Amino acid sequence: MATRFRIATILLTVLVVAPVTVFAQRIDEEPTITSRVDWLSRSFHIDIQSPLPADARNHPAAAYTAEQNVRAELPRILQEEAAGIRVDSLHTLAEHYGQRPRLAVDVARLSEELVPTLNRHTPDLRALQLSYSLQLYPHLATLFIDHERPRELPRVIPWRPSREFTGLVVYARGLLPVHGEDRSARVRPALLPDIYSHDATHVVLETDRVRPEVIGARGPVAYATSATDPIIEERAGTRPMRIVATGVFGRYATDPIISAGDAEVFFAEPANQDIIREGRVVIILEQSVLEESTLD
Repeated sequence: MATRFRIATILLTVLVVAPVTVFAQRIDEEPTITSRVDWLSRSFHIDIQSPLPADARNHPAAAYTAEQNVRAELPRILQEEAAGIRVDSLHTLAEHYGQRPRLAVDVARLSEELVPTLNRHTPDLRALQLSYSLQLYPHLATLFIDHERPRELPRVIPWRPSREFTGLVVYARGLLPVHGEDRSARVRPALLPDIYSHDATHVVLETDRVRPEVIGARGPVAYATSATDPIIEERAGTRPMRIVATGVFGRYATDPIISAGDAEVFFAEPANQDIIREGRVVIILEQSVLEESTLD
């Protein structure tokens, strides 16, 4: 994460920012910037501490000027700070910038959607603390939706008995074997995760199988920290199919893998396909990975 203001040299080529009146002031330090993702609330947070002039005589005026300076830089700050967000198992937002140059501009413009959550002096009156938040859904997720209707799910011949469920819950806590690699890893959250069957060649859930309006409103999955988390009933209903992940897929280890037998049971009931289309899926992970202070 960036911790200070710096000139963006590679991400932005064209950026139109509404003019902001900024008053010059002498400060002895640069602002400090930190950011984090809270995957439980599906939000991105930026915290900025902007030093005030050591010789300031009018603290309200100095604080106002500092805030205006920060506001003028918010498009760049958001673009850079959000760059480490994992979009899927193979890409961070920064890696998508390289493939889609226009995306960097679109993310910077999302600064207009930032909600101020803190504006106060430090106890010693030497700096101004400012915080902003951005909801990942719809603001960031909609930049990656390129389908108008969900793609058809595979038809499965029901070799196993099944029934209609209200949702799907995947328990994926702990270290799991990474598909195709000689290592284990914890499943990490992502903006648009997938779920695979045991050989990682059959997809259970992927973005284009979910209704675009669902992705925009709340994402393809929700994350929880335990089997009793209230979000499970809220998102997956009272009779979800509960599955234990057997592995994890992807360079960033974001996609749980379930057994072929569990996938077969799930898809054997045609009505269960609506669970995927409606995003009625919850993945249970450790608290520590769901509240990330760094996105490296």
